[in-house]
Amino acid sequence: MKLTDFKYSISENLIAQYPAEERDKSRLMVLDREKKSIEICKFSDIKDYFREADCLVLNETLVF
Repeated sequence: MKLTDFKYSISENLIAQYPAEERDKSRLMVLDREKKSIEICKFSDIKDYFREADCLVLNETLVF
């Protein structure tokens, strides 16, 4: 895998410059592979998408 594999074009105004003041109010994009759908909700709703054996991995890397 190469870093260039992750290069794609996106409008600058769609990239967050600062985190939301209330972090749990930030947007969450949910991809449903079975339904082939995308849903936008609040991050505070993330618990609704977990099943018993699921695992949440936190990514604390910085954008460069």
